[in-house]
Amino acid sequence: MAGPALRRPRFALDTNVLIDLGEAKPFAQRFLATYRKAGLAVPPTVIQELVHISRIHHQGGIPPLITSDFHLLAINPAELVQKLDEFDLPSVSIYHPKDILR
Repeated sequence: MAGPALRRPRFALDTNVLIDLGEAKPFAQRFLATYRKAGLAVPPTVIQELVHISRIHHQGGIPPLITSDFHLLAINPAELVQKLDEFDLPSVSIYHPKDILR
């Protein structure tokens, strides 16, 4: 006798949604309650990201972020530290690769 056919998940959850669920945010809980039976998936890359976030948290900080993304590089460092502090998050320094090569 064949087992039940596997259904294709209706939604794949992003890392941020899982973090929101862990923080018991109402919208995330409502989404889960509404769509749990519809089929939800957590992609392998999301699992890897959560493992990485956990390791960073336990090691006491985030290493410098090296990026060429001008949106991130335009962030005022003092404002970033202030905003991260508001949420008890570790600070991060953002650099362009050229800054490191100097």
